[in-house]
Formats: sequence, C-alpha cells, structure tokens
Amino acid sequence: MNGLHDAEQPLLVCRGVAAGFGDPPTVSGVDLSLRRGEVVALRGASGSGKSTLLSAVAGLSPLRAGAVEYAGTRVSDLSERRRSRWRLESLGVVFQFGDLIPELRVSENVELPLRLLGSSRREAAARAADQLAELGLEEMGGRWLGELSGGQAQRVAVARALVHRPALLLADEPTGSLDETTAVHTMQAMLRLVRERGAAALVVTHDRSIAAVCDAEMTITNGRLGGEQPLAGVRP
Repeated sequence: MNGLHDAEQPLLVCRGVAAGFGDPPTVSGVDLSLRRGEVVALRGASGSGKSTLLSAVAGLSPLRAGAVEYAGTRVSDLSERRRSRWRLESLGVVFQFGDLIPELRVSENVELPLRLLGSSRREAAARAADQLAELGLEEMGGRWLGELSGGQAQRVAVARALVHRPALLLADEPTGSLDETTAVHTMQAMLRLVRERGAAALVVTHDRSIAAVCDAEMTITNGRLGGEQPLAGVRP
C-alpha cells in the first residue's frame, strides 16, 4: 500500500500469501502491507477468503506459500511457542462474535491478556477499568456477560483486544451481529483508540458503512485481492 505514512517502514507485510485447504487454496497470491497509523478495511462476499487471510496473518493457520512479516520478522518462520508469544504481545484480535468467556465477569475478560503477560491483579484491574471507560463501559466491569446487550458485549471484546496496547489490531467482522447504528458507533470507538495509539488495523467486513470509517479499502474476490481504494475524509 502506498500514500500513507510513506516515511515509515511497514509494520505488516504479506508476500505472495496462499492459505486454506483445498486446491486451489482459499486465498492465493496475496500481497499487502500496513503501516502504523493505517486502518484498512478488507471487504468481500461470504466465502471469499477474508477470514482465512486474517487467520494466516495472525499465524493461526499454516501458509501454503509466501510469507507474513511483522516489523521485519518473518512470523511464518517462528516456532509455535514464539508465534504464540508474538500474538499475545503484539496483536489484538476481535472475533466476529466476541468469543468472550461467560464464566468471567466483564472486567475479568478484559484483564485476561494482561494477566497472561504477567501483570499483577491490581495493575490488570486498573488498566481494564481505564480501557472500559474509554469505550463508555465504566459501569459494566462487575457485570456478567449475560447482563449485557449485544453492542455492549462487542465493545467489551474490543476493550479486551486493545487493553495491552497492541501495535496491530485484526478484526474479523467485529460488528457483524449488531444493528447499523450500533455497529458504526462501535467501529468509530475502536478505530479512534487505534489511531490515538499509533497502531495499525486490518478490519474484515462485508459492510460498506463499516469500511467507510477506515482510511482505505481493499476487496477480496475468490481468494485474490483487488486494488486499494483510499477513502478520503471519513475519519470519525
């Protein structure tokens, strides 16, 4: 990708990535790069390969060809242990349906990445409370997930993905289960925090209104990427 933060080295680079089962692979020949400060939407119809590509970028599924590089490190060459640590330290992931843990309260869900990274219970609780407040959920920390609306639960998932201040956010249909108004508000809150922190985000969506709050849009059709389309003047 060109035209955004050209003075910086890319944070994420995919070179000729092919991934997914079957013949041909679900995605193939994917080249893209993402710099700090960029928020890029990846659009495509159901089954086009969006989620497969995101999984490959996150190192959650093996590559059939090509390479994924993060800050100059070839992630696809790391051992599984080092790749897991990289995901924990550097990535924030928002899944389509949140994937929160119902046995934990809201604050405990958000604290989880910090606890896994070795933060004390007190530090993790304080940072989780701050993150929830930034997303308008300051009164929700003690609640169970079943007490939340769909929009609130999705914002909790966003809080969990961002609480450890990752450099790269990967979001897979993060608002797919929400109504349009709630979806746009949730996306705007998420991307505001990403931009304020100088991180980067790749957002998988089929929704044009969600793509419109990003900096640029790419399309994927039958596993292959189309060109980048800048979306001028759409930042919230």
